[in-house]
Amino acid sequence: MTRELSRKMLLEYVIPAIKAKWPHAQMLQPIKIQQYNARPHVDVNDPVVVAAGTSGGWNIRLANQPAQSPELNALDVGFFYSIQSLQSQTIPRNVEQLIDEVSLAFEATAADTLEKTFVTLQLMMKHIMISTSPTSRRIAY
Repeated sequence: MTRELSRKMLLEYVIPAIKAKWPHAQMLQPIKIQQYNARPHVDVNDPVVVAAGTSGGWNIRLANQPAQSPELNALDVGFFYSIQSLQSQTIPRNVEQLIDEVSLAFEATAADTLEKTFVTLQLMMKHIMISTSPTSRRIAY
């Protein structure tokens, strides 16, 4: 993944999809597209992305994931560990076998496990984006 490819995906797919599906009555409210705080992310002030996000009266902005966010890292890792724990019971001998084993492990992982982890991750991301204090970021179980 390169910065240019990330920018292209934002400009050609993500921002147009948001504009097509978001209620137009709420287009003036800030909409944040959160990206991982890792290279090669797109600069949040990239003029082309800012122009695309604000064209037509929209208020779509790019935001980086908070650096070393333990809430998001734990949930993100938890999602993949659920799958990896099943996949690690096999011994793939090449890349194709590894892909097959990971796919089978994903299918064998209980849907409610993945759903709960993903919903918790979504709720935490939402809370982080509206929160002004890092100390108020706690996962509600």
